Order: sequence, then structure tokens, then C-alpha cells
Amino acid sequence: MAGLSKSATSRAFAMAVIETAISLERLVLDCLVVAINNDVKALRTDSKVNFPAHLQDDVVEFIIVGNGYFDFRGGKSGVISAMATYVEKTHWVVVAAQGLDATVVDRLILLRNWAAHESSASARKARSGIGAPKAQSAGSWIKVGSRMEELLDEVESFAQRIEAAAPF
Repeated sequence: MAGLSKSATSRAFAMAVIETAISLERLVLDCLVVAINNDVKALRTDSKVNFPAHLQDDVVEFIIVGNGYFDFRGGKSGVISAMATYVEKTHWVVVAAQGLDATVVDRLILLRNWAAHESSASARKARSGIGAPKAQSAGSWIKVGSRMEELLDEVESFAQRIEAAAPF
């Protein structure tokens, strides 16, 4: 850790947790954009709009996020629910997400929320969810042993399942 203090190391790990969660969110959004762009018929919508066969990526992203941002509540179930809003649950991208380890992804989101918000509510939920009632911070808990690697490995494994499942 290049001679960082314990506090600085914990902050670095907290930022790493946030970046890992951002990577997961971006991966899910990018997959939805690609899936819909590749086959616009996959788009679940109540709209009576007759979409062309292919849409530009930024148009698909706008359909998904509008003027806001992409987000999902919760861990694995939140990822699948967010995907199923836009494509069927049998779509290859949702099937790839179903292979996510709920324990790891749920932990990632809890730790991300704690690291990002540093609120007593996020700390309480994270401590309860990770089973560490005395943890001082998200970063101090995640820096121990191979906890960070477990989170990174799960996101990488998800990316590999997507690569294997994508029909193109």
C-alpha cells in the first residue's frame, strides 16, 4: 500500500468499493444498451412507438435513464429487476445476471452505500448485512484479507458470463 497510513488505506479501499459498484452499474447499463440496440424487439415497453430496427446507443441509453442516471436498488435482485424492466427475464443478459452471487453483490452495494454516504443509516445497514457490528468503516472492513478481491472477482466473473452468453 505504498506506505499509506491505516486511515489513508481505509479511504483508498472505500474508493475502490465505490468504483467497483460504479463498474457494475456501467456494465449492466452498457449490456442493456447493446442488447436493445442489437434487437430492438427485445425492448419491453408499453409505448405504441414503432421503433426502427436499430437505435443509436445514446438513444437507447436515454430510453433507459431519461434525464437521470442508471441505478438499481439492492444487490443481485436489484440488478435483475432493473434489467427485467427493459428486457424479458429470459433474455441472455438477464440470464447472465442470474448467475451473480447474491451474497457478494449485496455486500458490494451495502459497502458502496456506506462508503459513499458515510451516514449512520448506511453504516447500520452495512454492518448488519456484512455481519460486522463493530466495523469502523466500509474501507477498514474491506481492506482485510481478500474481501476486496472477492468483490472484484464477482464483477469480472459476471463480465465473463456476459461475454459467453452474448449471441454476437
